[in-house]
Amino acid sequence: MRIVVPLSHAMDRALLHAPVMAGRIDRQRRLCFVNPQLCATLGYPSDLLLGSRLEQTCLSELDTLLAQLSHDTSVDGPTVCSLHYHHPCLGERTAEVTLTTENDSAAGWLFFLKDITESEATHPALCNRQRLLEQALNGAIQRRELALHYQPIVDANRAVLGMEALVRWQHAGLGLISPGDFMPIAERNGKIVGIGQWIMQTACAQLAAWQRAPHSRHWQLSVNISAREIYEPTFFEVLQDTITASGVDPAGLKLELTETLPLSSPDQVLQRQLRNLVDQGVQLVLDDYGTGCTSLNYVKHLPVSWLKIDRSFVDGVLDDSRDQKIIAAILALADSLDIRVVAEGVETLEQFDYLHRAGCHAFQGYLFGRPVPADRLTDRGLASSVLPGNYRVPA
Repeated sequence: MRIVVPLSHAMDRALLHAPVMAGRIDRQRRLCFVNPQLCATLGYPSDLLLGSRLEQTCLSELDTLLAQLSHDTSVDGPTVCSLHYHHPCLGERTAEVTLTTENDSAAGWLFFLKDITESEATHPALCNRQRLLEQALNGAIQRRELALHYQPIVDANRAVLGMEALVRWQHAGLGLISPGDFMPIAERNGKIVGIGQWIMQTACAQLAAWQRAPHSRHWQLSVNISAREIYEPTFFEVLQDTITASGVDPAGLKLELTETLPLSSPDQVLQRQLRNLVDQGVQLVLDDYGTGCTSLNYVKHLPVSWLKIDRSFVDGVLDDSRDQKIIAAILALADSLDIRVVAEGVETLEQFDYLHRAGCHAFQGYLFGRPVPADRLTDRGLASSVLPGNYRVPA
């Protein structure tokens, strides 16, 4: 069954930020509730669901959608349909809609919506691989299959400012698995919370070691935080405990937030908790800046110290006038708000030259080093230089 319906921004956000959403529709095809407790009863992690955060403006839309899905449908078991919709920033998206009867079939249907990629919808083999990865992800930490690699971030004088911690998964049977393959799965099934805690503990322990060494005591370490983690009720408490236990100076820690974090209606509690971290010295970095729908909302409501220009703009900076103008606009905005800017995905000296002249404060990319384990960073002597010795920084 293929149904194409127009969706509001509220519904887009619901599908995008809640990988699984649940509710109930009665036999008159009326939406009765959207409630996370429903999935908890059925064995789904209730904290994966948007549920109580679902905006009222999309309830009638969801009701209409379910009416279309259930019209003249006899549901003897789970029925899976595809909902195709257009997201204003991400383009064409596909959601998987599952309808199943309740124990009392006269009462109506339960429904589950899960955002999936077009490739999953059209390539069953890829979907099967993802199910295999999801199973293998259980116990990955206990089996010590996860590791952190570190990629340098440098200033215009080729001195190392710090590192970004990037997780890697080395599976005994599947080999090296890209974060782009397994982190979205961890987001969907809730494993991201445990993985995120392990990443933070490991990263803080490494940062504390660097802070004790003369050549790296000034380094700062960036750690990526997902929306799923930051809305975990214990996130800030666990983070504070991790900082204290590691003995790390919080001024060396950066938290990178992506623009998938749902902040169209800013959460005052979240803002206050982030400001408390900033007051301790932790810095906030807005990652992939310019690729989301609510860029200015983030800058307005969060105590951001850094913006990271997405690599999609850096790729075309030498010959695409639109990329050049976007980068210039980001730099002008950051300068007016006293926010520093780092460009990621820098792979050539020509890109580095252009971005330096444009006003970027820091740079990250293969030009300066690929992500490697911490012991290899020390061996390479990165504290002195990451560019060719005969290279002259542009004026």
